[in-house]
Amino acid sequence: MNQESSISWSQVTEWLSDPLIGGTAGFLALVYLAGFVSIFARAGFHWGLGLMMAIPGLNVVLFAMLSFTSWPNRRELKGLRKVTSAMHAVDSRHRRAA
Repeated sequence: MNQESSISWSQVTEWLSDPLIGGTAGFLALVYLAGFVSIFARAGFHWGLGLMMAIPGLNVVLFAMLSFTSWPNRRELKGLRKVTSAMHAVDSRHRRAA
């Protein structure tokens, strides 16, 4: 591998120590985490799972969980819709009887 084209950790830390680059990287990391905190909270999961998206490896598992499992608020919504439809059915039967 060509040594001139590889980047060392010392170069990365040097770049991140620059206030503009480090501040931009930190801001983007906060936006990333705030977005996932919001997504997990709106889906009905604990908001802390969004913070765990910063952990390498675990973020892939959490993303798969968010993508392919049923969301808690979806289950609650289905239950509420069943109750609402049952209430409407009882109400319509009551109106026809009266």
